[in-house]
Amino acid sequence: MILSNWSLDADETTYAVIADHMLNGAVLYKDVIDIKQPGIFLIFALIQIIFGKSILVIRLITVLFISGSAFFLYRAKRHLQLGFSSAFLSAIVFILMCNFYFGFASNAENFFLFFISFGIYRFLTAFNPLQYLTAGLIFGLAFIIKQLAIFDFAAVGLFFLISSIVKKEFIQQFSHMALMVIGFFIPFACVHLVYFWKGYYDYYHFVTYVAPGNYMNPKEWSATLAFLLKGILVYLPFFILGLLSLTSKTWSKKTLWFIGLLLIFDLLAVSFTGMAHPHYYLQLSYPVSFAVGMIGSLPWVMRLMSKRYMVAALSAIGLVYMIFLFHFYYKRYVVRPNYTKELALYAENVMPQNATLYAGDAPQFLYWYLDKTSPTPYVHSTLMMRDAHIQTLEIDVEKELVRIFNTEPDFIILSEEYRYGWFKEMVTNSYRKIGKEGDFEFYKQKSGDGNSE
Repeated sequence: MILSNWSLDADETTYAVIADHMLNGAVLYKDVIDIKQPGIFLIFALIQIIFGKSILVIRLITVLFISGSAFFLYRAKRHLQLGFSSAFLSAIVFILMCNFYFGFASNAENFFLFFISFGIYRFLTAFNPLQYLTAGLIFGLAFIIKQLAIFDFAAVGLFFLISSIVKKEFIQQFSHMALMVIGFFIPFACVHLVYFWKGYYDYYHFVTYVAPGNYMNPKEWSATLAFLLKGILVYLPFFILGLLSLTSKTWSKKTLWFIGLLLIFDLLAVSFTGMAHPHYYLQLSYPVSFAVGMIGSLPWVMRLMSKRYMVAALSAIGLVYMIFLFHFYYKRYVVRPNYTKELALYAENVMPQNATLYAGDAPQFLYWYLDKTSPTPYVHSTLMMRDAHIQTLEIDVEKELVRIFNTEPDFIILSEEYRYGWFKEMVTNSYRKIGKEGDFEFYKQKSGDGNSE
């Protein structure tokens, strides 16, 4: 993640740009729009308040969140008395799963999984009403980062319900369940109250209750199954080790049910929206890494681990794996050309500091790097380019592009294959092409010399 610290990917940049605009007075869901709940933007805003604009800091904070998730996973397994080896191995596997396929970006999953892991630990160790309320509150914080966190909370709640019925403690535990549910909805309710109090509730209501229904993309079961199978293939070594762990006698029926429910609900979460976004697979990290760690308690594994040569062999394997990761990311993010970086440097060279910009379908990273205000609330460059996003947010693209054009930005950037030819024709009539970088063409207003090159 640190090696790839020159530029942010599309989702990261959206969080950073929206957070930056919010710090400059923009109202989330009115002046800047995204379908996610406010938690992720508040995290990025807090990072910028404390550390300023720094890609490296964003990545390091993400590393801390991942490490925190692994720590609470370790603490949960220690509380369940599953042994140091099992707990430590699960923590390491969790970190590996977060770097195995998506180790180059600060995804929302990296942040809400911290609160899931913390919430599970708080739930397992709770013994009084306040602690059950706190457990629900922690899960609620995960939910206002990304709504799919509700699947983990539902799995924990169902486990709690089943175990209380089996132990014939339903009446005694009902108040604790109710407190967890209340705690879960406290952050969500607070967001509602803030938007209602500020007079912007209609905007929040649309993004929270209307847009997600538009976002759903019902697929044939075969397509959904193919997406899930791809996720299993991505993490195949971990799934194989997880299945192997089932031979461990340290699994109790209670623990097996708990992790089984988490895995089932997380698989549902991954496929729920019908959108095939690979970073959704990260939500599988907790239950899979929990299971993989159980191989540390297998007798033959413990016997092998007692041998000095095995410790040396595992250390060597770990070192080789670290070298592989370093080499992979070095080639991918240091040696390979960074087109976003080249585009940003070119834009910085041709645009005066006080010039206004509409980046069109170019990476929205340009707004953040150049310290520009987006003239459209649809910050993510694909929101007006892809039919699924247009349908989700009910965007009147023609009206919005005309409105942007009428704001008379000093510079406009459009790709050679820009989707809306009529808009590009409007631009070429009033702007002159001043250059090209990669697939993107730079246009500057023909009239006026207030912002000359």
